[in-house]
Amino acid sequence: MVIIATIEPEKLGISCSFKYKYKEYFVYQYNQNDYYVHLTNTINIKIWLDSVRNFIDQDKDRFLFIGKGREAGEKKHAGCIVTGHVNLSGINPLIGPNADQYGPRFFDVGDLYSVEMRNNLFKENDDFTRGNILIPVSMEELSDLEKKVLNLDNIKFSGLTKDIFAGAIAAKQAKAKSAGLLLFQDEYDLPKIVNI
Repeated sequence: MVIIATIEPEKLGISCSFKYKYKEYFVYQYNQNDYYVHLTNTINIKIWLDSVRNFIDQDKDRFLFIGKGREAGEKKHAGCIVTGHVNLSGINPLIGPNADQYGPRFFDVGDLYSVEMRNNLFKENDDFTRGNILIPVSMEELSDLEKKVLNLDNIKFSGLTKDIFAGAIAAKQAKAKSAGLLLFQDEYDLPKIVNI
């Protein structure tokens, strides 16, 4: 498995050894076949795409995306286990010429965040909620449309972020499985919630 995150591994309680720096991310190895990638520029969503494809090229097909964001509701949780997302940002990592070797431009986005991976990876933990994330245009001020979507009765939103979604889209295009974890704080003991 490859963990791709916006947070340094030591802040999440993961012990790993540095391998190399590539473009705008650092790659660590945390056991024989698994890697931790720390993204240093998450504003550029192509970095999510690039890091996923780097590991797809190495025959990796399971990804855990970890990002930072804020809670969508009133409750106080440490984070959100992502079940889906709604992207209202107007950006997508696949905009531009398609790289056919990774899959077709249009593909089924059902099970974008794998139920199987979610069930196998995450331990029961009351500090974390489960739900959808909203990707807004701006994290500073939500538009009227974004506020309306957050209040829809038939979709449970747990968090807001600009992270994670681009990696999940890139992985799904290449037929890889992924799971997502959105943190509402800068540090957390990841082994307490994730089986790694």
